[in-house]
Amino acid sequence: MGANLVGRAIAYAVDVPLQPNEFRLLVGICLTAHDDHTPPRYFDSREAMALILGRRIPDAVTGLPDPPERAAGLKSVKVAMKGLTDLHALRRTKTGGHGRRAEFEVILDVAKAQQSSVFKARDRRPSMTATEARRRRGGGTAAVPVKVLRQSPLGDYGSTDEGLRQSPSGTTGKQDQQEEEQVA
Repeated sequence: MGANLVGRAIAYAVDVPLQPNEFRLLVGICLTAHDDHTPPRYFDSREAMALILGRRIPDAVTGLPDPPERAAGLKSVKVAMKGLTDLHALRRTKTGGHGRRAEFEVILDVAKAQQSSVFKARDRRPSMTATEARRRRGGGTAAVPVKVLRQSPLGDYGSTDEGLRQSPSGTTGKQDQQEEEQVA
């Protein structure tokens, strides 16, 4: 179950900035999700999600208020799940309550995530300054003159010195000319 989804979740996290708890929860959800459905579904208790986050929370006792560690663990799950749903990694299909568990679809949609306001607020890429934008539009810095080598029809690059041009046989032009004069 979910080994393929874990790989997709890691690739998703490369493109979308996730908080540490969100990444940890996403990988745990992908590992235990039912991936034989299209899209894969996940439904487990909040206590199981808190355990994925490394928090062992005590059971609720009827009639007594939740102990502080239970409330803190459930809140960390709530915050991480909200981040994942806002970034379009998960989509809630059923709301839990009264003995029912919430159900989620594992979406991992990078394109939608990059259009979300949460992504834009978390984006770690450096923004371009106005000066950089003008430089890119204008073609960059001033061009530096470069010495251009002549190219023969055979694709060989010749020297910039006229007397040292090389023929395809490997001899220089002046040597060929001197050899032709001696033969004639």
